[in-house]
Amino acid sequence: MSNLNELIKKIALLAIEEQKPTAVEFGTVENVSPLSIRIDQKKVLSETFLTLTNNVKDHTETITLNGISQECIIHKNLQLNEKVILIRYSKGQKYLVLDRM
Repeated sequence: MSNLNELIKKIALLAIEEQKPTAVEFGTVENVSPLSIRIDQKKVLSETFLTLTNNVKDHTETITLNGISQECIIHKNLQLNEKVILIRYSKGQKYLVLDRM
C-alpha cells in the first residue's frame, strides 16, 4: 500500500511541474539590444519571452513642479551584466522582468 501512495505522490508532483506554475527566478543580462537574459547555463531568454516592468525600461512620467505639469523620461533600461529578478508565468512560456537585484 505504501508503494501505491508513493506512486500517487510522484504522479501528482509531475502533474504540477508539467503545468509550470508561477516561479521566481534570477538572471543576468547578456545582451541589451536585442535584450537577452540568461537564467542558467543552458537557458537564455530572448525579448520574445520577456515582459518588462517600468523598473527595468525607459518610460515617460508626468510630474508637477510649482503647479506646472510636464512629462519627463525616466531612464531605467537594463545594462549588460545586471542581475535581475524574473517571475515565470504562462506555463513557463513567459517571464516578467520585475526589477534589478
